Amino acid sequence: MTTTDDSVAVTATGTHATRAVSTDRTTGIRDRFERAASRLDVDTGRLHRLLQPSAVYRETIWLSRDDGGTDELPAIRVQHDTRQGPCLGGLRYHPDASVTGCRRRAALATWQHALFDLPFGGSMGAVAVDPANLSVSERERLARRYAEAFQDVLGPHQDVVEPGAGTGPRDMGYLADARARTAGEHPGSAVAGKPATLGGLEARPGAAGRSLAVLAREACDRRQLPVTDATVAVCGYGAVGATAARLLDRWGMDVVALGDSDGCLHDPDGVEPHAVPASHETDGGVTAHDTDGGGSLDDPLSADVDLLVPATPGGAISPAVASDLQASVVVEGATGPTTAGADAVLDQHDVTVVPDILANAGGALVSAFEWRAGTDGDDWSPERVDNELSHRLLSAYRTVRERRLTDDLDWRAAAYAESLARLRRDRRSRRRW
Repeated sequence: MTTTDDSVAVTATGTHATRAVSTDRTTGIRDRFERAASRLDVDTGRLHRLLQPSAVYRETIWLSRDDGGTDELPAIRVQHDTRQGPCLGGLRYHPDASVTGCRRRAALATWQHALFDLPFGGSMGAVAVDPANLSVSERERLARRYAEAFQDVLGPHQDVVEPGAGTGPRDMGYLADARARTAGEHPGSAVAGKPATLGGLEARPGAAGRSLAVLAREACDRRQLPVTDATVAVCGYGAVGATAARLLDRWGMDVVALGDSDGCLHDPDGVEPHAVPASHETDGGVTAHDTDGGGSLDDPLSADVDLLVPATPGGAISPAVASDLQASVVVEGATGPTTAGADAVLDQHDVTVVPDILANAGGALVSAFEWRAGTDGDDWSPERVDNELSHRLLSAYRTVRERRLTDDLDWRAAAYAESLARLRRDRRSRRRW
């Protein structure tokens, strides 16, 4: 069948799709990537190939509901770059899931993997469904239907699935079991982020938050902000933001503001993240937690702090917000919290911005470790995971920082330029460029 999206047209039969060739309308990413590419003299044809996905797959999943009804749900899998090796990318459950969003995230995954020298291209999948409206049994059926719908696309040497927004270890466990039943493969080889009982790594659930904390501490140190004196605000106090806040608090930083979709908790004398349940742990969010001597603050983005961790997507930091930002260090904990215009403002104000492609790589890195454990039988203890994670994060951060200074780029452009340079190097060594 032929399916059309606002950004891509694909001819598909079952799970077989042609290469997507239409214009990429994710202009923010395109503009940033083109700026980085201009510093490396990448010609237009090669740049176009780097911006286009290798393949886009669309299917329809029929989900049996607990009440006896049946829902028809659009399902997507985008493979951005199959030339780097197998793809690796998340599976999202979101009511507004689209090919456009999956293309953007799959591209970012490719560039993120290149930045860390991971042997994967990027991918992203989605089902257009509200995860809040799924029962446990419906989640199981949905994961199994997704595995069946894309059984010819997924695989340990084709495309490895990891958790995304709206999914977690339990969903990955269902996927892994379905793959084992339908494809006859080891249950851990094509799915990452599984429960430890199914071959997942114990360190995986907190990996994204840990990567934020590790790089936040490094960035503050580079700005000569002592750990014991630095103040912190976290916008987006969910699973990732809470892990980062609790680690930074444990390491001696002073967390003074926490925010989520329900409101903001602020205390100039410091809040205790370990005592504040995250949005996924309690109803009512941070506003349900009482604190002594709280200050007046509507939004953590306006907090007078040294370090800001925006862990909410959707361009929350606009040029206007960036102009009023008090923080000297911003570590992005979600995809796309800063607009392109805001990047320029922050660069003018000499704000250190650790961009999403670098800052929230913990999940992808640990997924790669888990894939290796599943395919090679390697032993990845929590200690080994933490050590390897920190080593790779700090190495990439220092390389991006060096490129920023050498090429006179803002932080995000420097990260893209380094990623692009590594992609070009890898492909030349494989005679693909």
